[in-house]
Amino acid sequence: MIRRADGYYAQFCLDADRCEEGTYTGQVIGIDLGLKYFIKDQNDNQVTYPQV
Repeated sequence: MIRRADGYYAQFCLDADRCEEGTYTGQVIGIDLGLKYFIKDQNDNQVTYPQV
């Protein structure tokens, strides 16, 4: 536990083995991070910036 001027903080470190089964389809997707949209892929799917 770490104490700082604005409060106490705890840090955690985990070591886990992860194995996911899947099939390779050979399809590749390109994603662009930009200024107009948050993300946009090659199929013209767009995600706007999240509004807080």
